[in-house]
Amino acid sequence: MAEKEKVKLEDMTASSKKFTFGDKEYELSPITLDDLSALKEHIRGKRIQLIQKYVVDVNERIATMAKVTGIEVNELAELDDFDNLKYILWRSLVAKQPTIKLTDVEKILLDGDLTEISAVIVQMIKVPKNPTRAVAKKK
Repeated sequence: MAEKEKVKLEDMTASSKKFTFGDKEYELSPITLDDLSALKEHIRGKRIQLIQKYVVDVNERIATMAKVTGIEVNELAELDDFDNLKYILWRSLVAKQPTIKLTDVEKILLDGDLTEISAVIVQMIKVPKNPTRAVAKKK
C-alpha cells in the first residue's frame, strides 16, 4: 500500500501560505469576507438541494426552504463539515491556481492531515475585527 502524501507547510507569511502536496507547490490566499459569504451561500444551497430531494409535498417544501434560508450560518462552525472545508480551501487556492478543481482539493484533504489543514485555513481567515466599522472607514 502506498504511503500517504504529507502536506508540508512553508513560507508562513501574513498574506499567503505555501505548501507542497506530492510534487506540486500550492499557494493559499487569505480568506476574505467575500469568501465567507460565498461559503454561506454554498451551505444554504446544499440545504435547499436536500429539501428538494427529500421533501415531496410542494407546500411543505416551500415552507421548509423559507425556514432554512432564514437560518443564520456560522461559517467557522461549519468548517467541521468536509464538503465546506473543501469548498473554502478551494476558494483560497483558486485565486493563485485558477485551474484547480474541487476534485483536486478533495484529494489534498483526503491524503493530507485534516487537522493541520483545518488549522491553517482558520489562520488564513482575514476579516476585520469589526466589519461594520471597516466598511464605514472606507467611505
